[in-house]
Amino acid sequence: MAVQTKSSTYVNLVNMTATQISDPISGTIVTVQAAMKSYSMVKANTELGDTFHAAGSGLHLIYEALSSVKSRLPPEISNASLKLLDSCKAGATSSEAVFKEVSQAPSDTRLQSYTAFIKEGGRPNLVETLVGGLMKEICLLAEGCAVEVDLTALRRASDELEKMEPSVPIEQHKSDDSFSNSGSGSQYNSTGGTQNNATGNGKQFFGATFQGAVSFS
Repeated sequence: MAVQTKSSTYVNLVNMTATQISDPISGTIVTVQAAMKSYSMVKANTELGDTFHAAGSGLHLIYEALSSVKSRLPPEISNASLKLLDSCKAGATSSEAVFKEVSQAPSDTRLQSYTAFIKEGGRPNLVETLVGGLMKEICLLAEGCAVEVDLTALRRASDELEKMEPSVPIEQHKSDDSFSNSGSGSQYNSTGGTQNNATGNGKQFFGATFQGAVSFS
């Protein structure tokens, strides 16, 4: 029977918590550059609004931050940091897809194209959501890898994006109304407007106006 020594156990633990990597960020940086290129094609379009352009302008901060992290990233990182790298890659890819979609639309229909894209995918596809989320993940990555880079501007931009109005209004869809009463007695439900309830015998008058004397029997 094989005996696992203390030293071999330590090696296994290290392998579980750290991953040897060669160049995990370059692909993400290239994707961010592609998003920047797409945004540069629409940055003069005022119809897209302040929030859209704030997110687009933030791509440059993301590029600079990723470049700084790349130059200081240790050869071994934890599995948690590796997951953050994967998440950053996914966020950059989604961001690039949205900016590319808008840039490829005719100049006079770019807002409509962006609006249609958001209505299909929902709030997660808003550029401020994607870019702001990517900014936060880069900050977490730098902290997790103990990389000393100045991310003040990135954090400030992320906070500002959170405070801005949505780049496209998001409708709040109500779920189908459903009511159930498994007990005894009356149940009163209203999905809006005025609710009038008659709990006893006799007639009930809603908003009625009587001229002269009125008697009820």
